[in-house]
Amino acid sequence: MAIPEIKIRRQNQKGGYFELGAGLGYLRTFVPNTFEVGPTGEVSKVHAGHHYWAKNIFFTIGRELKSKNRSPIGMFIKPQFLYATPNFPKGVGYFMLEIGLNLKLK
Repeated sequence: MAIPEIKIRRQNQKGGYFELGAGLGYLRTFVPNTFEVGPTGEVSKVHAGHHYWAKNIFFTIGRELKSKNRSPIGMFIKPQFLYATPNFPKGVGYFMLEIGLNLKLK
């Protein structure tokens, strides 16, 4: 999945922040253990997957933790909704929750 995003960020003086954003990109899926029956009845393993346009919207809640000796570290929670097309019948939606740390290098 490769989805470039654009976002707006509001940050307070204590390091807490809130972001709103959206993205548009590419999603490739892989389906493991897929088999196909040939015209003569033989069964063979095949590589299956699909290509999608992916659009997402999200908001992020986070906090930067500042220290005097190290680069600032931050933690965040980012719930997002991703909509992939084409798919049956008009597209498919996914809810994702991203939780993580970020590190700002000087």
